[in-house]
Amino acid sequence: TKLGELGYTSLLVEGGSSIISSFVETMNFDKVVTYIGNTIIGGTDATPAVGGRGFESLEASPQLTFTKAKVLDNNIRIEAYRQGRRGAYVHGNR
Repeated sequence: TKLGELGYTSLLVEGGSSIISSFVETMNFDKVVTYIGNTIIGGTDATPAVGGRGFESLEASPQLTFTKAKVLDNNIRIEAYRQGRRGAYVHGNR
């Protein structure tokens, strides 16, 4: 709300799994840009891309609409928007 009052209409959040989960779990995001690297680390103790509590069901989880995918230097860049976004700032709602 404060950023909106100051005239900001967009915010880039770059962080680890805890920061990202705080936005995802509260549905305080509209767009996701993520990368798949060309190296697989894995492991049961690996840090997930989105940490936190997660969601109790698939129905409660945010659904995404993928809009772009591009191979960049043997990595993949993916863009997606959260379905069900509301507000005047959402393209098509003006």
